[in-house]
Amino acid sequence: MEAILKANESMIEATSKVKKQKVQQVSLSHMECVAMRLWDVQKDLRKNYDDAGLSAIEVEVRVGMIVDNYRRWKSRSPGKTAVVVDPRSNPSLRFRAGVDHIFARRLRSKLSDQMFHCAVQPLQIMRCDESDNRWTVNSKGELMMAEKKQALDQINLALIAHEYDIRINVATEIAAPLTDSTDPAVLAATGPPVNRALWVVERRKKRTSYTCKDPHMNKWRIDYTEVDIITKAAGAATPSGKIKKEIEVEFELEHAPMLEWLRERDDQQVINKTKVLAGQLIHLLDYCIPFESEAEKEASLLVVNDTYFDMEINKLDMMVKPDAVQAGRKKSDFIGAMPVNLTRQNFMEVQKTDYFITEKSDGIRYLMYVVPAPRATDPSDCIAVLVDRSKTIFKFRGCETVGKALGVGVILDGELVFNRSLKENVFLVFDALLYRGQPLVDKLFGERLETIRTTILTAFARNLPAVLAQESALNAQRNLPTLPGANPLQLVRKVFVPRREFNTLLSKMRLEEGERVFFDPENRAAAPGAPPTSRRHHKSDGFIFQPNARYVFSKHYELMKWKWAELRSVDLQIEIPMEATSNAAGGDWPIYLKCGGPDGTQINCTKRGDTNVGLGEFDTYRLLADMESPELANRNTQSPPIVEVAYDISIGMWSYLHLRKDKDKPNFIDSVMGVFMEQAESISIEELEYSLSASSHGLENDYEVQIEKMKAKLLVWQRSEVARKNGATMSAPAQRK
Repeated sequence: MEAILKANESMIEATSKVKKQKVQQVSLSHMECVAMRLWDVQKDLRKNYDDAGLSAIEVEVRVGMIVDNYRRWKSRSPGKTAVVVDPRSNPSLRFRAGVDHIFARRLRSKLSDQMFHCAVQPLQIMRCDESDNRWTVNSKGELMMAEKKQALDQINLALIAHEYDIRINVATEIAAPLTDSTDPAVLAATGPPVNRALWVVERRKKRTSYTCKDPHMNKWRIDYTEVDIITKAAGAATPSGKIKKEIEVEFELEHAPMLEWLRERDDQQVINKTKVLAGQLIHLLDYCIPFESEAEKEASLLVVNDTYFDMEINKLDMMVKPDAVQAGRKKSDFIGAMPVNLTRQNFMEVQKTDYFITEKSDGIRYLMYVVPAPRATDPSDCIAVLVDRSKTIFKFRGCETVGKALGVGVILDGELVFNRSLKENVFLVFDALLYRGQPLVDKLFGERLETIRTTILTAFARNLPAVLAQESALNAQRNLPTLPGANPLQLVRKVFVPRREFNTLLSKMRLEEGERVFFDPENRAAAPGAPPTSRRHHKSDGFIFQPNARYVFSKHYELMKWKWAELRSVDLQIEIPMEATSNAAGGDWPIYLKCGGPDGTQINCTKRGDTNVGLGEFDTYRLLADMESPELANRNTQSPPIVEVAYDISIGMWSYLHLRKDKDKPNFIDSVMGVFMEQAESISIEELEYSLSASSHGLENDYEVQIEKMKAKLLVWQRSEVARKNGATMSAPAQRK
């Protein structure tokens, strides 16, 4: 960043020229891209406006989505980059401002944090006509102020790794004549008057503004606005149609720091102040708009379509589960244990039974098999492959090396996760079914976990250097280079703790860029000044409760999972009905989400009477774009895609999380009902910790009693606040029996 911001002016001007071309799809980091665009804005405004003119400027960053033919615009640039997109390059490209209601609710929750000042603004009623004249009216419709906003610059930035994109708006407001007189002399002096009867759009804005309390982070204000939109024909007496509700999120540059920045004439000071503004904006964007790393989960995987591997995997499956391959079938089903949702009924069993607990990693589940390499003549010549729940087989980086270090005849249960410290995928091993031809499934989980720690991964770490040296020597004999950065996939043992040590596990959870992350610090010396790293540093969406019992194939009713409320999801199959395309112009795509039902039927989970309670507008844009991904086209199935979605009970809509490229069948209806049961019972993280601590230390589990007391105290506090605000003592209502 320093190198970019301290570049000479000629480099900045060269970048500015690129911006003015019809298409620019040069990828830069978010920080670099925003700094460059703000530099362009400052330079252009400083050149064309005097100090008085600069006072009427406003600079805001609006959150929304760049849409191409009703799909979110996608770039091939990986990672946390930004791309400038010019809609003039394609008539179907447009920036759609706004956010979905589910995202908005979560954002409000974040902004309610004590790090922000909050100010509720008075209701604003704004009307505009077909010429984009705008005027503010009071609740009686009486004219208060009229103006016309003139756009000076609009820069669309696609934030590749985030849920939403942004538009940098630079505008000035021009006062419009306030007279309604028809006197020609008045009209000649003031110009065409505002005719209040000719409004076509009325926007009723309920705005809440947030500013960061940190004095080093307060140059941008976050405006969260709930908008009711009413439309009518020009001159019509009454509005047409129903009220449309939207939510706008904007980052507005505060007036004083904006003027200080725009009026700066010293080039070096402009660079420094631009750096500060860009840094603060990026920090707020990262906090408010979740970072998506789904593309990183499947990096470096190659689909294998070879019946040889199907047969070898069948052999290993039957070593641990003799009936794995059913008569008349060429391959077995996925034999990995599948957890059920934690409910109040089975939570009672957890509190009094011998359980281990681990965090629930937000990755992709695989079984790792080590089989003989095709056409191998040496018994030690083997290869490791990953198999997902749809029984698709994958090769991965260094799969031959990993296979030789583990040895043939191995089945490991685990998950591929993106490690935030190492910036690469690792394979988290959380169970073992077979090791070098010896079944482990009849051992208790504690014994299997110890085998992973003391035998499997210890031998792997011991064998790996020799295997790498052997491969390097072989490459040298063949005059093949050893490529830098070609290290094999890391195998990392997952952390489990006894039930009584749940607090220890919970202490390793933290928030990074608004997402829950598991970070287990390791006792390895880091370079001076470098941040601590860990092989266990990844997104996490809950906890797994593992019984100390033998391995159970497929659904395991004593193996339980708990997720945070907003992440309690199901995997459903999508259906886009034929009528969807005819409604696309109105932004209405009635996408159906279906689960499996009895006798091969499908149950529509988005129908509520005659209403479709499917996905929000922006979630739909994201889903339709994801469906065109190359990875999905390479799957071994022709069935409609499976998506992971969560039902938001406070909004009453489904929220799209991501595609499930590892699955080809939706959840069955009992799994969906289990998630709904989990939502209805609503076991919070606080109750989870309180109850497990009580049961582990012989204390009374009186969580519900204590919560009722806290609720009563909260009501007493609120009544006193209302009374203080109204300047009067309010009588308390009669106590409930």
